[in-house]
Amino acid sequence: MLRDIMGRWHRDQGVKAEDRSYSILKRREMDKLRQEIKQALADKRATEQMFHYAKGNDEVEWAILKQLAAEQRYRMLLNKARAMDVDWTKIRGFVI
Repeated sequence: MLRDIMGRWHRDQGVKAEDRSYSILKRREMDKLRQEIKQALADKRATEQMFHYAKGNDEVEWAILKQLAAEQRYRMLLNKARAMDVDWTKIRGFVI
């Protein structure tokens, strides 16, 4: 039902079917990326806590490596979001 309503609205607005499907796919990709960024930030914060509670050289080294990997993943996802041709300020919801 909602699909029919949106289809009529898009048709009235002169939006082509290809553009509608593209925008739906783009929104799904953006939502997925938003969730990945949120999870990466949570992982980054968890590794910071892991570092604070590490005991011994092996645990400290392991915590540092995990923290570096989590930070790199978070930066990579943010760069991916910046590279998308999207105005994130006009998107509902929060990344963080």
